[in-house]
Amino acid sequence: MLKFKKFIFFILLFTLMTNMFYISSGTEKINMSYLYFPEKEEYESKINSTNNSLDLVTLNLFNIDENGDLILTNVIDKDTVKLMHDNDVKIIPFISNHWNREIGIKALDNYKNICDKMVQAVIDLNLDGINIDLENLTKNEKDKLLTFVKYLRDKLPKDKELSIAVAANPYEIDFGWQGSYDYEELGKICDYIVLMTYDESYWGSDPGPVASIDFVEDSIKHITKKVPSNKVLLGIPFYGRYWNLDKSIGGSGFPLSMINTLTNTYSIQNNYNSIYKSPYITFKINQNDPDFYVYGNLLGLGNYVLWYENESSIKSKLILVEKYDLKGTASWSLGQEDESIWKHYNDWLNGSYYIDTADSWAHDEINYVTVNGLMEGINTTEFSPKANLTRSQMAAVLCRLLNLNINKIEKSPFNDVDKTLWAYDYINTVQSYGIMIGNNNNFNPNNYISREEASAVFYRILDGYETSYKSIFKDVEKGSWSENYIMFCYENKIFKGYTDNTFKPNNFLTRDEIATLLSRINDLITD
Repeated sequence: MLKFKKFIFFILLFTLMTNMFYISSGTEKINMSYLYFPEKEEYESKINSTNNSLDLVTLNLFNIDENGDLILTNVIDKDTVKLMHDNDVKIIPFISNHWNREIGIKALDNYKNICDKMVQAVIDLNLDGINIDLENLTKNEKDKLLTFVKYLRDKLPKDKELSIAVAANPYEIDFGWQGSYDYEELGKICDYIVLMTYDESYWGSDPGPVASIDFVEDSIKHITKKVPSNKVLLGIPFYGRYWNLDKSIGGSGFPLSMINTLTNTYSIQNNYNSIYKSPYITFKINQNDPDFYVYGNLLGLGNYVLWYENESSIKSKLILVEKYDLKGTASWSLGQEDESIWKHYNDWLNGSYYIDTADSWAHDEINYVTVNGLMEGINTTEFSPKANLTRSQMAAVLCRLLNLNINKIEKSPFNDVDKTLWAYDYINTVQSYGIMIGNNNNFNPNNYISREEASAVFYRILDGYETSYKSIFKDVEKGSWSENYIMFCYENKIFKGYTDNTFKPNNFLTRDEIATLLSRINDLITD
């Protein structure tokens, strides 16, 4: 048992010092969104729909013809630019090859002509910079793309921003279209990098999430090895993808703005994958069901699965902006979103995660456990700081805290824990490590955890010892089962007593207290 305790201690120390410690710059984050093929009269309504949270709009002004020359689309004029600027929104056009490799290569070969024309358009229209979105190139074009970007930076006035959208690369590969980007050099030249953390699943792939949380976080970890974190904008998808399971191929895009209409049209099964932190729905279209069109395409008969994004999944991605101190987010694309997302988007982007914790004495500690994935709110907007924590919930917190290998077994050692319980695996895991134990073959999963029970848990995690302190609390009996656990935690400043010289061992812990205790453990082992 002693070896186990030491092992757990060092796992805890390593985890808290690496994955769980973050320093926020305190600078307000950038909220950028792409606006693809808009109508001029839509600009103001699109901006107004974002609850004044948008800082920068990126427009499809620059395209490339079959000869590799520049095409200027008629999507913006000086009056519209002034309107946007009056709303404190920057306007930055982007150049795109729309996934066409052939014209992308031709554009790189014609870079001086294209760049000169783009710069002149930016000056003429009083735009705020240029975003480069050249995709589906290969490692053979890496140097050409870098030359293109360098030349454009030299020609673009210094007060104009230059950015580039790059492929997410969670697998750290240097082939495929990921191989076309020299992340490190691009990070030096550009003002910021848009990391396209979406299309994990795509047209032609098996059904799956557009952007699972691990895919997104691993992509961040990779690029921040090469580009300063405060130069990275995290890509947020405002779309999902659907598959007709009766067809051999699928994965077409689906705007989030149409999810509610779809669910009102058919009998929908709503699901949420807690590992991917992504929602999905399944439904069937029968012969006599209403027609439904997506981007002009009729959904035919069949069994469907649609992976998409909702408030919960988007919030989980925005939390990563704080965790890794990124510059902000860039969403694809404005108009595809469910507009309700804007109600809280800017708060979540800037580290204000719950409406009921702003005035809490444990605000910082609650943010700490939220950012590090130890605890979540009871919904997307509330943490419920004064609610008590159950023993099941405590088991889940400890598994996350210690990054334990989840113990999946057929039969639990506890009579009151069966497979229908959401925390079944968490409870069996903490039991197998000797962190939490039951009583008379019962775990009492729905009971709230008390202060003395939590003291025993922290004692076991931190390789507790026989403390020299004897009980100084008038409500903790000398020789009681929890005395040494309580005094160990008191001696190490994990728990404190009350001003009336009591410990209140049987009081149930609240969620804000648990958040604070986790913070104190970090202070203890990093001193």
